Amino acid sequence: MVVEWGEVTGPQVALLALAFVVGALATARLTRLAVEDEIAEPIRRRVLRRLDPENAFHLKLVYLMSCQWCVSIWTGAAVAALVGAFPHAVPVWIALSTLAFSQITGILVEVRSRAEQS
Repeated sequence: MVVEWGEVTGPQVALLALAFVVGALATARLTRLAVEDEIAEPIRRRVLRRLDPENAFHLKLVYLMSCQWCVSIWTGAAVAALVGAFPHAVPVWIALSTLAFSQITGILVEVRSRAEQS
C-alpha cells in the first residue's frame, strides 16, 4: 500500500520521525561496534590477517574497515533494508531499539566523562 503525503496524519509523521531516529541511532551503534568496540576486535583481526598488505584492493578494504563514515553507509543500508522489509515486525524494532538505547547510553557516558574532566 502506497501512502501519499497528503494522507499522512500527525501521529503517522511522529512514528516516521521516531523510526528515523531509532534507525539512525542503531546505525551509529552498529558502526561503532564494527569499527571500534573491543568485542569485535577478534573478528577484525581475523579479517585483517587474511588480507595481503601488498594488494592495493586489500589496502582499501583495511581503510574501509577502519572508517566510520564508510562503514556507516553499509550499516545504514542494512538497517533501512531491514525496516523496509519488515516494517511491522516487533523483533526488528526491539533489536533496533536496543541498539539505539545502547548508543544513547554511550553518548551520555561520554558527556558525563567530559563534564567530570572539566
